[in-house]
Amino acid sequence: MIQEIRARQLDTTRFIGDKVRDIQAAVGLVQLTRLDEAVARRRELAQSYRDAFADVPGLRCVQDPPDGTTNVQSFWVELDPTFPMTRDELLAHLAERDVSARRGIMAAHRQPAYAGMRHAPLPVTERLTDSTLILPVFHEMTADETRRVVDAVLDAARVAV
Repeated sequence: MIQEIRARQLDTTRFIGDKVRDIQAAVGLVQLTRLDEAVARRRELAQSYRDAFADVPGLRCVQDPPDGTTNVQSFWVELDPTFPMTRDELLAHLAERDVSARRGIMAAHRQPAYAGMRHAPLPVTERLTDSTLILPVFHEMTADETRRVVDAVLDAARVAV
């Protein structure tokens, strides 16, 4: 009897799993028809950030590589020591203004799972880990949402000026 119940549960789990994958595939196919539009919108948003922050001392925006273009899956900025706040201070400043940003480049060798493991010197990775953050960018982002992000970052840049 128990084996029969377990067999039915396994069949049900497989059935539900198959249906979930079918639904995910259907949604994915619909999303693919809008991919070019979504990427174009994300690229517009990224350019609006670049334009807004072009003259901000101590803040460098991510750029496309010389041999291609990105889909702007994320938009990260790097702060150098001349920016009036550290990365963590800027994240807190943005959060206080209801802007959802997050730490940027992550260094695996600094994660708890790798603590104490040997690694080569990684000064660039560590600098980027300490100085980058990712600003919100999504294809349905409104002009007001974009302006709130820009205003919050520009406000932070003026803090110590």
